[in-house]
Amino acid sequence: MAEAIAFDIAGELITKLISRASSRIGVW
Repeated sequence: MAEAIAFDIAGELITKLISRASSRIGVW
């Protein structure tokens, strides 16, 4: 369970980082 929760949190953080980077670059 702990690993699944950690994976979920990591996924959300990565998605947020990618979204911010993409918006700065202007690709998306």
